[in-house]
Amino acid sequence: MTNWQSLGFLCVKMSHKISSKSIEMGKNLGKKLAVGTELNLFIQGESMKAVPVIQKYMTHVPKSIGFDQTIAQANDFMKKLKLRHLPVLKGGKLVGLISDRDINLVLQFKDVNPETLTVEEAYTPDPYFTAPTTPLNEVVMHMAEKKYGCAIVVDNDKVVGIFTEIDAYKALAELLETRLKH
Repeated sequence: MTNWQSLGFLCVKMSHKISSKSIEMGKNLGKKLAVGTELNLFIQGESMKAVPVIQKYMTHVPKSIGFDQTIAQANDFMKKLKLRHLPVLKGGKLVGLISDRDINLVLQFKDVNPETLTVEEAYTPDPYFTAPTTPLNEVVMHMAEKKYGCAIVVDNDKVVGIFTEIDAYKALAELLETRLKH
């Protein structure tokens, strides 16, 4: 069982871990911690870095496809550009998302002609989208909870970006490198 105590300008979390006989908490505080106490200090008022917004890590101006394009066109486009997700637009407005998995599933059916079947008949309607100013942690947590492969970033009803699992990996790597380096 752990507890927190406030000691002057320090906040101390205590549990049973440290093997030293005692730890003196500074001349002015005059407090001692018992044997076997883990000490985690958090200085009040220490500036913490703000959580970055999704705009920093998203892919800007993503490729998209019209709802009336064929599955064959979508498949060729995605393979050529090595994409796994495409926002689907109708009149410039986001109406859905088509993924390489959606296309591969549709192509498994015998009676499907990819040259005539349209994206509209295969896309996922109402995809997860967010604003460019949404904090990174909120987007990543929502994607993880729902098991989404991407988030479409929309500003003023226009698709301005896409944040994929790959973007999340890059963000994690950068944050680990810059914020947790000793």
